Amino acid sequence: MSKDLQIQSIFRLTPMQQGILFHSLLDQTSYAYFEQVSLTLNGLLEVELLDRSLSVLFERHEILRSNVFHVNIEEPKLIVFRQKQPVIHFEDISSLEQSDQTAYIEQFVQRDKANGFDITRDELFRVSILQCASNVYKLIVSFHHIIMDGWCLEIVLKEWFQIYASLQKNEPVQLGEAPSYDKYLKWLDKQDTDTALTFWERYLDGFEQQSILPTGGKGSPNGYDPQQQIFSFDPQLTGQLESLAKELKVTLSTLFHSIWGLLLMKYNNTRDVVFGSVVSGRPSEIPGAENMVGLFINTIPVRIWSEEDHLAFSDFVQHVQHSVMEAGQHHYVPLADIQSGSLLKSNLIHHILAFENFPGMEEADDHEDENSLAVSEMDGFEQTNYSFNLNVVPGEKLRMKFSYNGLLYEPEYIDRLGRHVEEIARTVVSSAGVVLNEIDIILPEEKEVILKEFNGTVTPYPREKTIHQLFEEQVERTPEHPAA
Repeated sequence: MSKDLQIQSIFRLTPMQQGILFHSLLDQTSYAYFEQVSLTLNGLLEVELLDRSLSVLFERHEILRSNVFHVNIEEPKLIVFRQKQPVIHFEDISSLEQSDQTAYIEQFVQRDKANGFDITRDELFRVSILQCASNVYKLIVSFHHIIMDGWCLEIVLKEWFQIYASLQKNEPVQLGEAPSYDKYLKWLDKQDTDTALTFWERYLDGFEQQSILPTGGKGSPNGYDPQQQIFSFDPQLTGQLESLAKELKVTLSTLFHSIWGLLLMKYNNTRDVVFGSVVSGRPSEIPGAENMVGLFINTIPVRIWSEEDHLAFSDFVQHVQHSVMEAGQHHYVPLADIQSGSLLKSNLIHHILAFENFPGMEEADDHEDENSLAVSEMDGFEQTNYSFNLNVVPGEKLRMKFSYNGLLYEPEYIDRLGRHVEEIARTVVSSAGVVLNEIDIILPEEKEVILKEFNGTVTPYPREKTIHQLFEEQVERTPEHPAA
């Protein structure tokens, strides 16, 4: 880091930032909290202009000019500098064959990931551009999760391309003033943490069995092999789920939380489950909170239970809605503090679910002139310290993105898991009044295995002999063994 950098502001870390810093320091070889998104840009790209646009973006959002300091100080701090000049890494690989380009991009992405971030020194938001043809580019954006979340990525990408379009036309950039992240930190300081922690102790009281996703026989892994699998509902089922949510007067997120909670109940043979849920953390009472760039999200426990098996699913969803809303009011305290007040401590949460709107494909496609850019492909990488993460992305086809440790879970298991979720979804959209114990997650082919293969007990035996003769012969062979 340059000694010439001047400090603009010093902030304390938010609850989520504290957790990310802890896990980042605990295992510095892990890819946890390294965020990366790759976009294919089509059109005439002026790299120098995009570089200037990025500088304007850095001036606009203070969090992009920040680092985290934690060595030799009592409490870690987020340091914002007055000025930081971002540098775009550019390579022209258009001379390579298509197959070689694909391999090179994959290697580049992996190298970029392996480089990681030194959160005390590096720019925590970096950009690389690989030119694949005269009008085709691969844009790779990498950032450390400690400075911002996925909601922010949508804001940043959209504003960046808007700035680029304005500069390209020699027009003034008209985005308005960016709301300061400091407003959120001041809001946090006013919250009653003691009252929130008392709520969480009461909320989790008596919960003593971790809600797990069985690993299918694999033991505890040494290491982490990041894998992803995407499972999509068809448009018809997606539309039916949206209609059901409206009918029950709940959000689609609440409906999905209900389906996931029910699945965990059946997997764990219990009526009481807890899993981690990612909340946006943007308080509605802060003006402009929806356009702030920083880390707002937090992970909180969601407890879902049913007092009896004969509860109708429609009533079950209302219970879940109440639980989610009640918990959401106390979202601002660190997960570590919440867990410390529970019986299971750090084993309270086995996995996390995030219901999110991932950045759309239209950020770079808002302008219809011949010089505009269009995004044709988008891919992302993220990893937490959990072995299993579920990101639910609404849209014409609701998508479930399973991110998991391949040393712990098999792809076949993940596929079956997705189909179990779909089975519950199809059941409840056909009848919201169905009672919980009548909702079956077993797939037709699984029933076939259970009824025929597992129940195939036919074995040959000497039909010319009676039972007592066979018994006597067995006694002679193993006289010291129990008879039955």
